[in-house]
Amino acid sequence: MSLYPLEAWSSLDEIVGTVAEAEKLGFYGVGLPEHLIVPTGPGAPSRPSAFWVDNFAFGAVLARATRGMRIMLSALVIPYRHPLHHAQGVATLDWISNGRVDVTVGVGWMREEFEALRVPYRERGRRTDDYLRAMRVLWTEPEPAYDGEFVSFGDLLFAPTCVQKPHAPLLIGGHNENAFRRVVEFGAGWAPMMASAESVRAGLVRIREGLAAVGRSDDLRVFTRVSILGGNATITKAAASHKADLVRAQKHSVSRSDAERTIEVMATYREAGVTEFGLSFPWENAARYVETIQWFAAEVMPAL
Repeated sequence: MSLYPLEAWSSLDEIVGTVAEAEKLGFYGVGLPEHLIVPTGPGAPSRPSAFWVDNFAFGAVLARATRGMRIMLSALVIPYRHPLHHAQGVATLDWISNGRVDVTVGVGWMREEFEALRVPYRERGRRTDDYLRAMRVLWTEPEPAYDGEFVSFGDLLFAPTCVQKPHAPLLIGGHNENAFRRVVEFGAGWAPMMASAESVRAGLVRIREGLAAVGRSDDLRVFTRVSILGGNATITKAAASHKADLVRAQKHSVSRSDAERTIEVMATYREAGVTEFGLSFPWENAARYVETIQWFAAEVMPAL
């Protein structure tokens, strides 16, 4: 489930109550997208929302308000922070939640955020790879040491590590050859943003080829976001700001409110290999949000 946009809620308590209700209804997890700033200069991308919070803090609140729901950092933009910061934040949240954190790995796409951080935009892919390798060392080795292209460390101890072993699951975002390669090297799964069923099917072919080449199982989690009941206009507007090759699902969105059509579309994604769904739907207040998730739990979930 998505809580976006956060400014549409009247209070944090209202969010917490809604997430607790979603857990009772059987929803698997809550996704927490990330931005640090919203640019306003000439040529800046569309900005449907300017309200973004620290997801390690926000996730900790939601973790303590739930018992089994996954706290999904979706996505965690890896080049934005030093891997020591990322590794500690993820491990701490995994400890707070008693092993309920999922991490969708994001490379980042908004150039203005990189410029504000003084992180070279063209290095974001290489930094992501380097930082992920460093984070894995921190999470898995008793006396971590690492010497990479952008970061190196040694002669240190790091704790806590993740409750989940070997570490919190990494679902790799993106829909290109670099993303497929990262799934093979790092991923417990793949998370293409708002993908069509056809693009999921084609991407999984490439990923499975890579997994077979290194002797890894192809038993992957596959997550994508789908629009139901016409979709969430704010999410659709935000998605339109992303690079074209990351946005593929608008024409596949469910546009009618009946459960049968929703089940039909989601079954198509299931057949393509999707194992988990993020839902985008219209809502303007907490009452409408709860009404929709109650409808989905009663009318759609039993058929999935």
